[in-house]
Amino acid sequence: MHTKDSKQIIRGADAVLTLVIRTSDGDALDLTDATAITVRLKKEDASELLKTLAAGAVEVESAHAGRIAVTLSETDTAGLYVQANAPIEVVVDFGSTRRIAQIRAGLNVVDRLLDRKSTRLNSS
Repeated sequence: MHTKDSKQIIRGADAVLTLVIRTSDGDALDLTDATAITVRLKKEDASELLKTLAAGAVEVESAHAGRIAVTLSETDTAGLYVQANAPIEVVVDFGSTRRIAQIRAGLNVVDRLLDRKSTRLNSS
């Protein structure tokens, strides 16, 4: 399975990712009977940021169209690994059945233009 379209997040800013989950045939995965949905993103410290339906961070926008929205706070995005083409993984449980959707190059995480690592020029 895979998702559709690449997205961009600015590290340290609130963001909402809208993802369309598709089957390997390219059809939208019907999420009507989903009992749990977990979205996994890579963090800078090599751990994972997990966002779930149960915690309210994942919302099914259109079950039949396979469309979900993932809400990320500025604290969430501040810990993401800055990377072009970052992978996203979505795990969807249907009772005893589990589907895993992967997009290998679906997310661009960029640093702020004036982040804390930037040097400041002294005016003389």
